[in-house]
Amino acid sequence: MYAGQNGLVEYTRGRDPRRLSEVLGELIPDAIVASRILAAARQMWFSILGQELGSHVKPVQVKNKALLVRADSSTAAAAFRIKSASLIAALRVECPGAVDEKFRVVVTVTNQPG
Repeated sequence: MYAGQNGLVEYTRGRDPRRLSEVLGELIPDAIVASRILAAARQMWFSILGQELGSHVKPVQVKNKALLVRADSSTAAAAFRIKSASLIAALRVECPGAVDEKFRVVVTVTNQPG
């Protein structure tokens, strides 16, 4: 038996078992996966972005394979976009299977600090 899309599936000849990281998105409800990605982003936020930039952009939500980020200025948003690839790379390591090549970051500017 192995974990498949519809729960436990009997292993039959010719069907290779898959790694847990490959089926994580199928096994765990989307809300739990999104919460895990958001928590990981918040935990590594300042170490990747630095104190100055990190205080001007905030991770808000994970939705539809995207981390939604709020920036308090267009300057902060532009600086964040430069660093976003490093953040996504770190999230891929922290959340394998959940953060894949389709995962992206969407930045909105609120023009309000905090």
